[in-house]
Amino acid sequence: MSAKAFIDTNVLVCLFDSRVAVKQQRAAERLIKDQLSFWDALIIEAALESDCTILYSEDFQEGGSYGTLTVTDPFH
Repeated sequence: MSAKAFIDTNVLVCLFDSRVAVKQQRAAERLIKDQLSFWDALIIEAALESDCTILYSEDFQEGGSYGTLTVTDPFH
């Protein structure tokens, strides 16, 4: 079963703030499980929120999937 989640921006700050290592580690364990950069995660979430099923990009793995979204490299 999947659940929708909303993330408080403070959790994102902890992800990139190494001053409190425990919080940074816990944020990393819970967010962006595919090891995406913050900016790449925003692209994926924007596509998912727009009900897209295909993401054309050369910056992600060809054929990779994120929920209902599949990546296609237009230059592949």
